[in-house]
Amino acid sequence: MKKNKKNIFPQKEFNAVQNAYIKLFQDFKTACDNESLKVTSPNAIGFSYENMGDKMVEFKFFLLLSNWPYKKEVGKELDIFLTSNETFSFETNEVIKSNVGLKYLKNNKDQTVHPLLDIHYDYEKDVKSAHPVFHVQLGAVEISSAAKEQVHFRKTIPKSDHLLYSNVRIPTPYMNITSVLLSLAADHLSFENYQMFLGSVRESEAVKWKVACSPLGESLQKDGNVHSHIWYFDERKLAEA
Repeated sequence: MKKNKKNIFPQKEFNAVQNAYIKLFQDFKTACDNESLKVTSPNAIGFSYENMGDKMVEFKFFLLLSNWPYKKEVGKELDIFLTSNETFSFETNEVIKSNVGLKYLKNNKDQTVHPLLDIHYDYEKDVKSAHPVFHVQLGAVEISSAAKEQVHFRKTIPKSDHLLYSNVRIPTPYMNITSVLLSLAADHLSFENYQMFLGSVRESEAVKWKVACSPLGESLQKDGNVHSHIWYFDERKLAEA
């Protein structure tokens, strides 16, 4: 584990968060192993971490899903890269930033790959102007040569033959690493193994962590309004608060 700065976060609370991530990855991998679907990461727990100082720790997942079905039980045509950086504040006991990227590649018979889709889910505590607090964007998810080597991926990834417009930010629910692993299970695993992992997620400590988005939470609790405009914060009201 990488620790470049003074270890000032509370160890007990850190261990609880780390253990929740470890169990999440193990449960996901078990569901995949049940279908002989390969999940590769640079280490046994699926992630590393970095002490960011000020009682903040960034947890970094990097996974390769090799020869996965295009959809449930149909062929094994996809390689999927997943990257995730999630920052937890032990000062406020909440997630303050999350970015999850997915790169979908189609396997060809000649052992080359063809880019299909790159997307990334974003959230951060300090919401930028005109950004939904939780959103997804199309656009390149870069995988370095060093990162590919860590998961023993030696195919060349060509540039996409079509340009994806990346300035569209589509409001979403909170799509962190937990949510994205669940969506992958729902899209690609059998119903039985998806259901098993869904049960694990519902019992996970990771889904109990707060997220720093109180204006959205207050709107949802106040009147149950789920229209997309509440994902855009009123900067004038924030300035007055």
